[in-house]
Amino acid sequence: MKPHPARFPPQLPEFFINFLTNEGDLVVDIFGGSNTTGATAERLNRRWMICEQNEDYLKGSRFRFEAEEPDDPPEATGNPQLFAAPPSK
Repeated sequence: MKPHPARFPPQLPEFFINFLTNEGDLVVDIFGGSNTTGATAERLNRRWMICEQNEDYLKGSRFRFEAEEPDDPPEATGNPQLFAAPPSK
């Protein structure tokens, strides 16, 4: 699987999420990519929603939500539902 070409450090969305939202707010990223924004929003106790048309990028972002310890249940770090847009014609 090829990594997303425009990855950025989590400190970038963290700054804006902290500056512009409060805990429990919804963070929307219309260019989800590798889902750095969603993972950062979840860590900061925000709800999040992303849009991404490339299903491979969505699948590749799952590592951001895997349990830290092998015995942790998936709910320990969230359980994102990944949906991909239908292919454009």
